Amino acid sequence: MRGVILVLMGALITATLTGCDPLKFLPGFNNQDVVLSDKPAMLGTKPIRFSADEPLRIVGKTSDFCVTLSKDVPNVEDTDAQFEQLMAGAKLSAVLNASDGKKYPWTCNGWSFYPNNSGRGRMSACFRWECNQTPPTGTEIASIDVSSDRPLQIFGADWSSTSAFDHVSDPPPDKVAISSKEYRELEAAYGGKPAWSSPALTLSKLELSSNRRRASSSTYNSTISVRLSDAGLQLQPGSGAVGLDVVTIPTSAVNACSMTCWGSLARETELLLSGPGIQLSFLNKPEVIEWCWSNRIPMVLGADHDSWYYHQKALPPRETYAKQFESKASYGHQAHQSCMGF
Repeated sequence: MRGVILVLMGALITATLTGCDPLKFLPGFNNQDVVLSDKPAMLGTKPIRFSADEPLRIVGKTSDFCVTLSKDVPNVEDTDAQFEQLMAGAKLSAVLNASDGKKYPWTCNGWSFYPNNSGRGRMSACFRWECNQTPPTGTEIASIDVSSDRPLQIFGADWSSTSAFDHVSDPPPDKVAISSKEYRELEAAYGGKPAWSSPALTLSKLELSSNRRRASSSTYNSTISVRLSDAGLQLQPGSGAVGLDVVTIPTSAVNACSMTCWGSLARETELLLSGPGIQLSFLNKPEVIEWCWSNRIPMVLGADHDSWYYHQKALPPRETYAKQFESKASYGHQAHQSCMGF
């Protein structure tokens, strides 16, 4: 099932999706998890400084700083609205003050929710590594200054950094990449056209999987690039790819978009091609989500995705999803729902 290890997150479809889950583990990896404060404070335009007895460390690619908005809120379906209510229109900013004197402004933030056994839980506003300039691994953070453009009550602050999922958010490049059954099926359906002259985005990970063969998939790490245009998308193999040709997929061939989120650092945007029965999954590429929105391709419900992927059922007609195209916010909400498995 999609979203089995999903972390709940807020989502805004702009340049990236935001949300957060501070990581509090893991044995066998480099981790740092620090409670900076467990006392109430009022944020305002004058920054409040948070620090610990020892420097905060960037020990991996995943580092989050969160301030607690409430320690006891109900677990509701519309968490976005709940978060906005607690924020009351406030905009947060933070500056990471490194021990070497460098400063790293963090302004991109979203929500995290930790449920407890009672069905309620803690909600925080979190500054994410994914959509801010994260200092290099090994950097020591002496303090963090936080401000708000209007008064905002908080009830604590914490920091976490881990290397546990470095390979998930940034998989090591392939030494060599060879053709797969899924890629050959794409070539048979959409090959034979010259490469476009437009710039291409390098893909840290592209996964191809078939809905016609159980457990049939192939992965390419940093060996394929993608070009996006209103006409479609084009896969361009790099020099390390052996026996792979350019694939040019017209926009009309993409029947739906979807998302799968694995924790806070790996968000896969999926393109569903009913013709060859292939799903393309792009790791941490918000440009693909933007492409789906720009071309008005439905962001399908999790159940519709699963029915297509696991049971080869037809996707619903596009008009079924007309409401999500009323605004970019509506489309972003459905992306969030899809990410959560709904």
